[in-house]
Amino acid sequence: MPLRIVLPSRYGPRMPPITTEPAPNPPPVGVARVRIVGTFESAAWGIGYWLSVGDTMTLDDQLALAEAVKASWDTRILVDLHTDLVSSEILLRYFDGSSDPEVSFTNAVAGSHSGNHLSSGSAAVLSWHILDTYRGGHPRTYLCGIATEDVTDSRLLTNEFVSDLNTGAAQFLSDVNALTFTSAPSIVLGTLANFRAGVALAPPQFKAYFAVAAQRRICSQRRRLGPEVF
Repeated sequence: MPLRIVLPSRYGPRMPPITTEPAPNPPPVGVARVRIVGTFESAAWGIGYWLSVGDTMTLDDQLALAEAVKASWDTRILVDLHTDLVSSEILLRYFDGSSDPEVSFTNAVAGSHSGNHLSSGSAAVLSWHILDTYRGGHPRTYLCGIATEDVTDSRLLTNEFVSDLNTGAAQFLSDVNALTFTSAPSIVLGTLANFRAGVALAPPQFKAYFAVAAQRRICSQRRRLGPEVF
């Protein structure tokens, strides 16, 4: 019979698996969730952001806000991606503590980089910075539609592409935060914190973005970046 040796784990005792997690509480009044959606060849994609907008925003201003956010995203970020990547619509849901209305604005716009591109599972990553700790790292945006002209090898994006993406994302953040409306004089781009130490926050807390950084490594739509290794 073969000898079986069991060595102690370097990471301490094995913990039981987590089988259930608490459900998040409803968003606080005065925030809006925007989702930009479109197609990459035949595949659908979507990217979401949270906005702090105040608790008196009118329906007309909600629609104007949705249109302005999409226009900035298309101009600042989509422009650095492939022509096969199309943003077609933005949906905005405003949490007013009552009906939580949703508006949409449709306007198909394509990226500007041509030639071949990576698969839809590949991603360029934007890491957004908040004044708080965040389980799993910074909030991130995963962007498909990377042109092969913007890739140096199987791991890395070109310095020029990363620089352009950094500049565009920072301008998008600045654009959104500069928006003002009669019923919402202050607009802030950010995210929601739903949990603290495993406990669902009531209500979730809005966390403003104050900076952004584009990663140089190519990532995937389903895998975390992990530590930088060069």
